[in-house]
Amino acid sequence: DTAGEIKQSLNGSGSLNFFDGALVGIDLAEMGRSLAAGAGYQKPTEKPQTDFAELRVPFAVVNGLFEILDATLFSPLLRVNAAGTADFVTEKLDVKVRPKIVGTLKGQGDSIERSGLAVPIRVEGTFAEPEYSADFRDVASREALEEALKDPEGTKEKVKALEETGKSLLQGFGFGTKK
Repeated sequence: DTAGEIKQSLNGSGSLNFFDGALVGIDLAEMGRSLAAGAGYQKPTEKPQTDFAELRVPFAVVNGLFEILDATLFSPLLRVNAAGTADFVTEKLDVKVRPKIVGTLKGQGDSIERSGLAVPIRVEGTFAEPEYSADFRDVASREALEEALKDPEGTKEKVKALEETGKSLLQGFGFGTKK
Protein backbone atom coordinates (compact mmCIF):
# COMPACT_ATOMS: atom_id res chain seq x y z
CA ASP A 1 0.00 0.00 0.00
CA THR A 2 1.12 3.53 -0.73
CA ALA A 3 0.95 6.33 1.83
CA GLY A 4 -1.99 7.85 -0.08
CA GLU A 5 -3.91 4.54 0.00
CA ILE A 6 -3.29 4.19 3.72
CA LYS A 7 -4.47 7.76 4.40
CA GLN A 8 -7.59 7.18 2.27
CA SER A 9 -8.45 4.02 4.22
CA LEU A 10 -8.52 5.76 7.62
CA ASN A 11 -11.93 5.51 9.32
CA GLY A 12 -13.13 5.94 12.88
CA SER A 13 -14.22 8.43 15.50
CA GLY A 14 -13.21 9.62 18.91
CA SER A 15 -12.61 12.58 21.14
CA LEU A 16 -9.43 14.17 22.41
CA ASN A 17 -10.02 15.55 25.91
CA PHE A 18 -7.47 17.53 27.89
CA PHE A 19 -7.92 19.15 31.31
CA ASP A 20 -5.76 21.68 33.12
CA GLY A 21 -3.12 21.91 30.41
CA ALA A 22 -1.29 24.47 28.32
CA LEU A 23 -0.71 25.31 24.68
CA VAL A 24 3.00 26.13 24.55
CA GLY A 25 4.04 28.80 22.06
CA ILE A 26 0.93 31.00 22.29
CA ASP A 27 -0.56 33.17 25.07
CA LEU A 28 -4.26 33.53 24.31
CA ALA A 29 -5.00 35.25 27.63
CA GLU A 30 -2.53 38.04 26.82
CA MET A 31 -3.99 38.32 23.33
CA GLY A 32 -7.46 38.54 24.88
CA ARG A 33 -6.39 41.28 27.28
CA SER A 34 -4.77 43.23 24.42
CA LEU A 35 -7.82 42.87 22.21
CA ALA A 36 -10.23 43.81 25.00
CA ALA A 37 -8.18 46.95 25.60
CA GLY A 38 -8.36 47.78 21.88
CA ALA A 39 -4.63 47.29 21.35
CA GLY A 40 -3.20 45.04 18.70
CA TYR A 41 -1.47 41.79 19.55
CA GLN A 42 2.23 42.14 20.20
CA LYS A 43 4.27 38.94 19.93
CA PRO A 44 5.93 38.33 23.31
CA THR A 45 9.70 38.11 23.61
CA GLU A 46 9.71 35.21 26.08
CA LYS A 47 8.22 31.78 25.43
CA PRO A 48 4.44 32.19 25.78
CA GLN A 49 1.86 29.61 26.76
CA THR A 50 -1.90 29.46 27.22
CA ASP A 51 -3.13 27.65 30.28
CA PHE A 52 -6.54 26.14 29.73
CA ALA A 53 -9.04 24.46 31.97
CA GLU A 54 -10.56 22.27 29.29
CA LEU A 55 -9.95 21.37 25.62
CA ARG A 56 -12.28 18.93 23.83
CA VAL A 57 -11.94 17.85 20.21
CA PRO A 58 -14.59 15.33 19.09
CA PHE A 59 -13.85 13.98 15.61
CA ALA A 60 -14.82 11.51 12.93
CA VAL A 61 -12.60 10.19 10.13
CA VAL A 62 -14.18 8.81 6.94
CA ASN A 63 -11.92 7.68 4.09
CA GLY A 64 -9.11 9.94 5.27
CA LEU A 65 -11.29 13.04 5.80
CA PHE A 66 -10.84 14.18 9.41
CA GLU A 67 -13.91 16.09 10.56
CA ILE A 68 -13.70 18.27 13.66
CA LEU A 69 -17.27 18.11 14.94
CA ASP A 70 -17.38 20.85 17.61
CA ALA A 71 -14.08 21.47 19.35
CA THR A 72 -14.16 23.70 22.44
CA LEU A 73 -11.49 25.37 24.52
CA PHE A 74 -12.30 26.93 27.89
CA SER A 75 -9.82 29.37 29.35
CA PRO A 76 -10.18 32.42 31.56
CA LEU A 77 -11.35 35.36 29.42
CA LEU A 78 -11.54 33.20 26.30
CA ARG A 79 -13.82 30.63 24.68
CA VAL A 80 -12.94 28.99 21.36
CA ASN A 81 -15.13 26.80 19.14
CA ALA A 82 -13.85 25.12 16.00
CA ALA A 83 -15.43 22.90 13.36
CA GLY A 84 -14.43 21.80 9.88
CA THR A 85 -12.35 19.30 7.99
CA ALA A 86 -8.74 18.32 7.38
CA ASP A 87 -8.25 16.03 4.40
CA PHE A 88 -5.32 13.69 5.07
CA VAL A 89 -5.16 12.61 1.42
CA THR A 90 -4.99 16.06 -0.20
CA GLU A 91 -3.64 17.78 2.96
CA LYS A 92 -6.24 20.56 2.62
CA LEU A 93 -7.96 22.46 5.43
CA ASP A 94 -11.43 23.94 5.73
CA VAL A 95 -11.96 24.93 9.36
CA LYS A 96 -13.88 27.73 11.06
CA VAL A 97 -12.40 28.89 14.38
CA ARG A 98 -14.58 31.09 16.60
CA PRO A 99 -12.49 32.77 19.33
CA LYS A 100 -14.58 34.78 21.79
CA ILE A 101 -13.29 37.16 24.43
CA VAL A 102 -15.57 36.81 27.46
CA GLY A 103 -15.97 38.61 30.75
CA THR A 104 -15.31 35.71 33.12
CA LEU A 105 -12.29 34.09 34.67
CA LYS A 106 -14.11 30.75 34.99
CA GLY A 107 -12.77 27.96 32.80
CA GLN A 108 -13.48 24.26 33.35
CA GLY A 109 -17.17 23.39 33.58
CA ASP A 110 -18.31 26.81 32.36
CA SER A 111 -20.70 27.41 29.49
CA ILE A 112 -19.45 28.10 25.97
CA GLU A 113 -22.48 30.36 25.58
CA ARG A 114 -20.95 33.41 27.25
CA SER A 115 -21.52 36.77 25.59
CA GLY A 116 -18.48 38.48 24.18
CA LEU A 117 -16.76 39.69 21.05
CA ALA A 118 -16.45 36.91 18.49
CA VAL A 119 -15.18 37.10 14.92
CA PRO A 120 -15.04 33.72 13.19
CA ILE A 121 -11.82 32.96 11.34
CA ARG A 122 -11.84 30.76 8.24
CA VAL A 123 -8.77 28.54 7.83
CA GLU A 124 -8.32 27.16 4.32
CA GLY A 125 -5.42 26.06 2.17
CA THR A 126 -2.97 23.28 2.85
CA PHE A 127 -1.37 21.87 6.00
CA ALA A 128 1.96 23.47 5.04
CA GLU A 129 0.49 26.84 3.95
CA PRO A 130 -2.85 27.58 5.61
CA GLU A 131 -4.69 30.77 4.65
CA TYR A 132 -6.58 32.79 7.27
CA SER A 133 -9.45 35.23 6.79
CA ALA A 134 -12.20 36.73 8.90
CA ASP A 135 -15.54 35.08 8.15
CA PHE A 136 -18.24 37.71 8.54
CA ARG A 137 -21.14 35.46 7.48
CA ASP A 138 -21.79 34.41 11.10
CA VAL A 139 -21.00 37.73 12.78
CA ALA A 140 -24.25 39.48 11.97
CA SER A 141 -25.55 39.62 15.53
CA ARG A 142 -27.26 42.85 16.50
CA GLU A 143 -24.68 43.63 19.23
CA ALA A 144 -21.71 43.06 16.92
CA LEU A 145 -23.23 45.19 14.17
CA GLU A 146 -24.04 48.02 16.58
CA GLU A 147 -20.48 47.98 17.93
CA ALA A 148 -19.02 47.92 14.41
CA LEU A 149 -21.16 50.90 13.36
CA LYS A 150 -20.14 52.92 16.43
CA ASP A 151 -16.41 52.32 15.98
CA PRO A 152 -15.56 50.91 12.52
CA GLU A 153 -11.80 51.49 12.83
CA GLY A 154 -11.67 49.88 16.27
CA THR A 155 -13.66 46.91 14.98
CA LYS A 156 -11.30 46.56 12.01
CA GLU A 157 -8.30 46.45 14.39
CA LYS A 158 -10.02 43.81 16.58
CA VAL A 159 -10.79 41.67 13.52
CA LYS A 160 -7.16 41.86 12.38
CA ALA A 161 -5.94 40.98 15.87
CA LEU A 162 -8.37 38.02 16.04
CA GLU A 163 -7.06 36.76 12.70
CA GLU A 164 -3.53 36.89 14.13
CA THR A 165 -4.78 35.04 17.23
CA GLY A 166 -6.21 32.28 15.02
CA LYS A 167 -2.99 32.02 13.05
CA SER A 168 -0.91 31.78 16.21
CA LEU A 169 -3.24 29.17 17.70
CA LEU A 170 -3.02 26.94 14.63
CA GLN A 171 0.75 27.41 14.38
CA GLY A 172 0.91 26.31 18.03
CA PHE A 173 -0.61 23.00 16.86
CA GLY A 174 1.99 22.69 14.06
CA PHE A 175 -0.07 23.97 11.11
CA GLY A 176 1.71 26.42 8.85
CA THR A 177 5.18 25.72 10.16
CA LYS A 178 7.82 24.73 7.65
CA LYS A 179 9.65 21.51 8.45
